[in-house]
Amino acid sequence: MRGTNVPRMPAQWDGSVIPRLVAWYRQAGRDLPWRHQPTPYQVVVSELMLQQTTVATALVRYPHFLQVFPDFGTLAAASEDEVVAEWAGLGYYQRARHLSRLARQVSAHGLPSGETGWQALPGVGPYTAAAIVAFAEGGRALAIDVNVRRVLARMLALPGGRGLDRAIRQAVAPRLPMNSGELNQALIELGALICRPSRPDCASCPVATACAGRHQPQAYGRALQRPPVQEVAVHLVAVRRAGRLLVRQRTTRLLEGLWGLPEVAGGKDGLPPGVEGRAIPDPPLRFTHAFTHRRWRVRLSVVDGDGVGRWIDPLSPDVALAGPDRRAVGKLVAGGYLDG
Repeated sequence: MRGTNVPRMPAQWDGSVIPRLVAWYRQAGRDLPWRHQPTPYQVVVSELMLQQTTVATALVRYPHFLQVFPDFGTLAAASEDEVVAEWAGLGYYQRARHLSRLARQVSAHGLPSGETGWQALPGVGPYTAAAIVAFAEGGRALAIDVNVRRVLARMLALPGGRGLDRAIRQAVAPRLPMNSGELNQALIELGALICRPSRPDCASCPVATACAGRHQPQAYGRALQRPPVQEVAVHLVAVRRAGRLLVRQRTTRLLEGLWGLPEVAGGKDGLPPGVEGRAIPDPPLRFTHAFTHRRWRVRLSVVDGDGVGRWIDPLSPDVALAGPDRRAVGKLVAGGYLDG
């Protein structure tokens, strides 16, 4: 994208494209709870939740999260561990920690102003800041997520690659309406429902006549190649004692703050530090657990013994277990390894 001129918006952008797009959105847009009279708090929670989480999952978890933490004040008053526990199952727990720290800053200093002010808070990048300004404040901002990027790249016939967002912003930002919330939502919805990555439904697009890339849509806005998935060997050790399991709080960035079974470094044989006991003779259980750019190949051993950590009831744990560890505990329970 370097060295290219600023792309030109369709001549009918202001006169017909925006009205047609917004009218289509009002009729065909999905009824999502975070779109109902959104406040800055609701937009922050929903946007952080939707990072690396499907809409279907967020639809289930968002209402409950707002019941537990209805505003910045209640969220700020909770401990970070409590917020992470409520986030359990959504993955990418750094988002929960960012949300907790953001709430404390807002409670102490008040709501920031504008995109720059929001981006100074933990976990808020350019997209989220623009979404808050557009959706909750009724301001003028362009929230470029993966859907908006694809729609506008195709409309402007822009190839993918680095510099794409900058080119889109240079072309579109000066032509945004003062209250751009509905337009942003319409662009997001168009990308999710019609202008899909593969098999775009151009025949159903309300603004197809204004799209410069409509005859070859998949040639434009191509995503950067994702890094290969990293395979990681992990050895978890279930230390059992009188029907209870030993867990420890994880400190690595991927699952920081969550609890899990003791782990042998590097997936090697043996016992983790601070664990003593005798391994049962059964062969270890095995399963895989996928993250976005990483796949754990888990070997799960069972040990009768003792160790440093916290003992929990595996049927009703009082701590937030990481996803792989919840699966491990489920396999132990299902296999009868914790009976008696």
